[in-house]
Amino acid sequence: MKCTTHCLSRMLGFRGLLTVLASVCSIIIAQAVPAPIGPGGFVFPPPPGLNPTGTLLATTTTPFLSASLNGTLISRVYSGDSTSPLAGLTFTYQIILSASSPNAVSQLTVSRFGSFLTDVSFFGDGATNTPPSFISRSNEGGGIGDVMQFHFGPPGVTESLLPGNTSSLLIVQTSALNFQPTTASIIDGVAVPNIASLAPLTIPEPSAAVMGIAGLVAFALARRKK
Repeated sequence: MKCTTHCLSRMLGFRGLLTVLASVCSIIIAQAVPAPIGPGGFVFPPPPGLNPTGTLLATTTTPFLSASLNGTLISRVYSGDSTSPLAGLTFTYQIILSASSPNAVSQLTVSRFGSFLTDVSFFGDGATNTPPSFISRSNEGGGIGDVMQFHFGPPGVTESLLPGNTSSLLIVQTSALNFQPTTASIIDGVAVPNIASLAPLTIPEPSAAVMGIAGLVAFALARRKK
């Protein structure tokens, strides 16, 4: 039996109908909110997000080939992404795994996220692409979490990104204001390393910069004395 908005309004009243609609909207909005992830943290399950908006600054499309994996990694970076809760660049990654790939993919890792704030999510319908099962971030200490890790399939379970499939759009929204070329690895137990990709431009810590300047000054003074 079908029930129209008019039918609902008669049963619930105008205010009741507004309450129901507001609840539905709040659920939809909540499902599209990315999750923050700090150094050493993980997000399970990753939240569905929205397709990034704004200006596309750069794209890399990099084929990868090994004895066990065969496909393409697409990386993009956007500025002015209105879907981001952070005032920085948004990075996306997507794996297209060839149907001829001998093995499935269990993980994608991308480096150079440093100490930047990051929020993560994915975008896709789950029918034509494979979402990550969870997302984690490394911890190098001192507030540094350099490597973002996208996992396909729960730990100890067969990989879920199968040959011939495409991953969901993997989204990392950041506080970074600049970007740089970096490398990614795609893993099926054995990594395919050094795949060209994009990530935030990390800036040396102030203490390291001061030490570097001090070393240059000392070197210059030594040359003058000689």
